[in-house]
Amino acid sequence: MKMKARRKIQDKVTLIVLAGLLLGCYATTHRGPTTLDPGQFSGAGGYLRFKGTDAGPDEEPGELIALEGRIGVVRGLDVGYMRTFDISEGVEGDDGIDTQWLDAKFQLSNRGNLLNKPTLALGYGFGNVINFEEPTWVNTLYLTLGAQTEKAVFFYSFRYETFDEKINWIPTWVWEEGFDDIRKAHIIGLEYEITPIFRPVVELGRFYTEDFSDGLNVFTVGMNLYSPQK
Repeated sequence: MKMKARRKIQDKVTLIVLAGLLLGCYATTHRGPTTLDPGQFSGAGGYLRFKGTDAGPDEEPGELIALEGRIGVVRGLDVGYMRTFDISEGVEGDDGIDTQWLDAKFQLSNRGNLLNKPTLALGYGFGNVINFEEPTWVNTLYLTLGAQTEKAVFFYSFRYETFDEKINWIPTWVWEEGFDDIRKAHIIGLEYEITPIFRPVVELGRFYTEDFSDGLNVFTVGMNLYSPQK
């Protein structure tokens, strides 16, 4: 019984570590493909909930809180920094998987931000676990496709992610590693404008490696805050 219980705890810790890393970067997709104007700032707070597809009904889900800030650099490019905090049940102090992230997003189409027109963006970033002694990095590449109506943004994001001991400034791992070995995610989301400043967002997604049916189901709800456009 002790061995079985220990293995269950180890499996849960592994799940939380992987999910903490993956979902930290997943949280950077809180917005659609449109980038911020140069000098425009946006802050965000979100709640992330995740559970393995093979988890039992009695297993508690993992939970994270994410805080993020983004700023427009030049037209079609913004950058963001995020900090996540592990609030899963039973986690105390340094036992949690707290992460930090930096990413850049490039808007590839519809630079005029016309309504109801498909918009595509490419993002690249890095994240690590703050309370790990050994460096553990996630390098992530993502594509986001969406469309803006008068009040809402509907978007879909596909992510590619790999673990490493260092930051890969050039994503050579995308073509060097096998497709089945790279962690992938499909995410759909909706951001709705209550006012030009306050815009709640909801996302659903799944992370997987080889088999889409086996992985992590994720849910996010949050609030994006925007400064006036320049």
